[in-house]
Amino acid sequence: MKPKSSNILVLSLIVSIIFNIYVYHIYNHKITQNQSINQNSLWEISVYGESLANSLHIFLDHSNGDLNQHMEIDLYNSWRVVIGASRSINGCLNRIRPYEMDQNVPKWILFQYSLLRVDMFLHSMNLKFLRNGDYSITSEERQQLESVIKVYETIRDEYKSESNSPVSFIDLLSEQMMIIDEHYTNTIEVIKGF
Repeated sequence: MKPKSSNILVLSLIVSIIFNIYVYHIYNHKITQNQSINQNSLWEISVYGESLANSLHIFLDHSNGDLNQHMEIDLYNSWRVVIGASRSINGCLNRIRPYEMDQNVPKWILFQYSLLRVDMFLHSMNLKFLRNGDYSITSEERQQLESVIKVYETIRDEYKSESNSPVSFIDLLSEQMMIIDEHYTNTIEVIKGF
């Protein structure tokens, strides 16, 4: 009886080791896959962000002064593109899994938070425009919209320079984000606690 029980014990040990190796392999594959999804989402954000920044330039160019009918159409169309690109970026942000980015987790979280705050700001501007029935903006809102342009231009430029990680450029966004989001400094402190 003793040899049978030792054989069963050895067999169960071997099965356990093989199962653990299999689970470890699957887990590593999942992490690698999610990191790849994060990088692809970053590329999509840079593309949509470039479109958003270009349309926001057009919007700001037409938003000051008297408007003729053609300029009003350009203003309307450019704002629609801004909102559409912002929604697309929001979809990309929902796919990002920052907790699987190893030691860069706080930077990825801050990157995700920053762009969500930009989206919320643009959404609040859209609600204001709908409520007022026109596209008038204050000087503070103009400054915030210019900061949105700089945020997405920075992301585009840094992505094109082959630094495919928010770690390399999230600090470059801080100054602009402080203009867009008054609570950004507090958020940085909270995220540094991770």
